[in-house]
Amino acid sequence: MSAPKNKAGAAKTGNAAAGGGNPFLSGVSSLLGQVQRKTEEFRVGWEADRQAKQAGMVWDAKTKEWKFYFIDQEWEEILKKEKEMKLEAGADAGAAEQQEDERPVKDREYYDLLGVSTNATAGEIKKAYYKKARLCQ
Repeated sequence: MSAPKNKAGAAKTGNAAAGGGNPFLSGVSSLLGQVQRKTEEFRVGWEADRQAKQAGMVWDAKTKEWKFYFIDQEWEEILKKEKEMKLEAGADAGAAEQQEDERPVKDREYYDLLGVSTNATAGEIKKAYYKKARLCQ
């Protein structure tokens, strides 16, 4: 038997049979190379994400980067914003008047543990409770 021939009638060589001259096979080979590179990039990215999560970092969608999350800093920021809001609303003057006129109660122990006035609302008591619970954990 003779070697297979291409359209021009020439015998196919080993290189041509492997796709060296075939644009379709070279395109498929190029595509597979790109897929392998992208797969490796994703694998490396996933590994970096896993390591960041294990290190205690969280993804910040605004800046699109991993950052360490510190609950104490966030808590301080919240308290600062609350204080600013109270100053704007003039709530400090009202709070001073409330402290002078404490509501008489039979036992102040729980109020003192939480650090709230006997005039505190249910929301203020709840907030103080969560603050103390966070310190104990």
